[in-house]
Amino acid sequence: MKLKIIFYLLFIIATNSFSQTKKSFEGIIKYNIQYQSKDSTKVDEYLGNEAIIYIKHGYYRQEYPNSKYITSVIYRQDDNKYYYFFKNTDTVLIQDCSFILDTLINISKNNKTTKILNSDCKSIVLQHQKETLTYFYDEDIFINPIFFVNHKYASYDRYAQETKSIYLKIIITDAKSDFIMTAYDINKIKINKRIYKVKKQSVHKST
Repeated sequence: MKLKIIFYLLFIIATNSFSQTKKSFEGIIKYNIQYQSKDSTKVDEYLGNEAIIYIKHGYYRQEYPNSKYITSVIYRQDDNKYYYFFKNTDTVLIQDCSFILDTLINISKNNKTTKILNSDCKSIVLQHQKETLTYFYDEDIFINPIFFVNHKYASYDRYAQETKSIYLKIIITDAKSDFIMTAYDINKIKINKRIYKVKKQSVHKST
């Protein structure tokens, strides 16, 4: 146990030292969304065909302009929670990201590169019991993993720790289908932190 604590502290110190020379990405990334069924069953395209993500210092806001259900999702690193906003209702669902909902079985990296937005992206696979997540990332698009050290949902803390990068493509695979998000535009700009604000009176239900 003592060795684990020492290792963790060394990781924190090393990461902080490294991050002093690199600045976390701040800006907007736009993604195309695809759904691929593994049988004849029609996949519910619940998020539509596009995602727009606003990223700033451990905060991100995902907008789905063509979704039939969800309009946006906000992650706030200060309370480590997701806030889900839906069409035709003022109810906001909250998800605590400190809980592990699917056990991580294995992590594997592949240094073979894939070209996305003129970037040579490496890949990492996070295999869980129920689903597998494959990320393609550009090492030059830095994120500080300290921001996500408590983000256990989908093992995002491990992804951030292993890559220290924003993903430009993700494939989420389960027994029935593949969900694919691929970046088609990236813009490094200053983001107003007010877009991550959640009105307390609008939050009615939690998960």
